[in-house]
Amino acid sequence: TTNKSFEFFSSNTTASKIVTLDSDGLKFNADTAAANALDDYEEGTFTPSIRGTGSNNSKTYVTQTGVYTKIGNMVFVRFRVAWSARNTDSGSAVIGGFPFGMNDSCATGGAFGYKTITFGGTSTSKPRDQILETRQSAAEFLILTSEDGETFSNVAASIVWTASGEVRGQAFYLTDS
Repeated sequence: TTNKSFEFFSSNTTASKIVTLDSDGLKFNADTAAANALDDYEEGTFTPSIRGTGSNNSKTYVTQTGVYTKIGNMVFVRFRVAWSARNTDSGSAVIGGFPFGMNDSCATGGAFGYKTITFGGTSTSKPRDQILETRQSAAEFLILTSEDGETFSNVAASIVWTASGEVRGQAFYLTDS
């Protein structure tokens, strides 16, 4: 079979090529490398959840909303989870249910906000920084906190997932999907 392609130019010269569409995907300008082709774009929704890495006990969810945009192997997510009751989970606090498995050895993550979540510590030593870290080959983020802004560690699910609360956030991660 012959590889057919469509090429688009901004004027009548070959130097003005702006995009090529072929079996590799969408290539910009004069790029011909298959590895650089944009071959996937998707938008959708998902149902995020909270749990512990040791156990995932029952919760009464009020809101579970998630939206994503996937461009190539990069996934951008926004989520909101609210609950009015829960049984205590064990292990580290996790936000899960994301639309694609994570493949990110750099452990990137994103920002998140929270409402009525307790991060432990005394009134003078509550953590000041919270971040999300990808869990390799999973579709979930670990919540990490730091009291000194330098050393981050996992947070116990039994502490962070209070009897009722809400967590909102946005993040990004790499996937093989």
